[in-house]
Amino acid sequence: MPIPISYLIAAGLTAGVAGWMLSGDIIEGGRSDARPATITERLDKKETKLFRVQAEIFNATQHISTIEVRGSTEARDKVAIRSEMTGLLNTRHVKKGDSVAQGDLICTLNVGAREAMVHQRTAELEKAKIDYTSAQKLIKGGFATKSRVIQDKALVDAATAAMEAAENELEHTQIRAPIDGVIQDPFANVGDMLQVGDICANIMRPDTMNMIAEVSERFVGRIHVGDEAHVHTVTGEAVTGEIIFISPSANIETRTFRIEIAVPNSDSKIRDGVTAVAKIDLPGDTAHLIPASALTLNDAGQLGARTVGTDGIVSFIPVTILNDTRDGMWVAGLPDTAKIITRGQEYVATGQKVEAVLKTAKVSQ
Repeated sequence: MPIPISYLIAAGLTAGVAGWMLSGDIIEGGRSDARPATITERLDKKETKLFRVQAEIFNATQHISTIEVRGSTEARDKVAIRSEMTGLLNTRHVKKGDSVAQGDLICTLNVGAREAMVHQRTAELEKAKIDYTSAQKLIKGGFATKSRVIQDKALVDAATAAMEAAENELEHTQIRAPIDGVIQDPFANVGDMLQVGDICANIMRPDTMNMIAEVSERFVGRIHVGDEAHVHTVTGEAVTGEIIFISPSANIETRTFRIEIAVPNSDSKIRDGVTAVAKIDLPGDTAHLIPASALTLNDAGQLGARTVGTDGIVSFIPVTILNDTRDGMWVAGLPDTAKIITRGQEYVATGQKVEAVLKTAKVSQ
């Protein structure tokens, strides 16, 4: 049976294509002047093609960082006025919200027999003094011994101490304000039996106010006692305070450090316990403003940026974040001029040679 002509044509074409492929010669299509190249040459050309990344040149500039901390106000002078003795509260001379001066009478306890005890101790002291004076005269005439004089002097000293103790106990029935301020609750009521250490009333001095806040461990080393802080309260007050305390130890759970900012409050507008925000200017730094997307992590988990040198070799440089802004991240640790890979940095490794396509960076301050 004769073979169909179509089969013969197909077999011929197949043999021709196979022979051409086995010859190793290919032609780059679309070019009239294309030079035939072997498959090996094409593979070698593919292997030598560098990975392409986008890079930008960033120049260092002076930058003043500002950190923002949140907290609340707290009266610096807040005192619980406590009883120094046991006694029944006869009179409370103030009410909540009253302004008092240091030394003003706050509470009066029942005197009881304490006043009579003072009179008794006073009389005993007078008798001891008379006996001592008589003994001094008698020893001069030879009618008393030296030990008698010493004994009478000891009785005078003991009577003096007993009288002072009685007077102090009587005085402690009058409980007075230790500082200027405003009366706060809780406080005791008339008829309460106060024990030693019980609170008669609380007093707060509103013109001495602090703001209490927490600072991240990342910034605590860059602030100092005496630095200014611009405080804004949720109630609308804005004042400039001063850092007066930085805790030497961190909160274990939050890894933050407590700071205290003295807030001027001569007009008493800032209240105790109000939410507030403080902005603290850090010392000027030489820093770079780069896109947050340009930051990456190395194998050790360090935060940094991948740069490319003039030789096209990739490097990784760790950085420290100084400030996060709307325009990008202010970072420290880079050389004054850095060519940073902004696209493709996640796909290259340190030491790899790449083809960097340069883009001009816009730096704002």
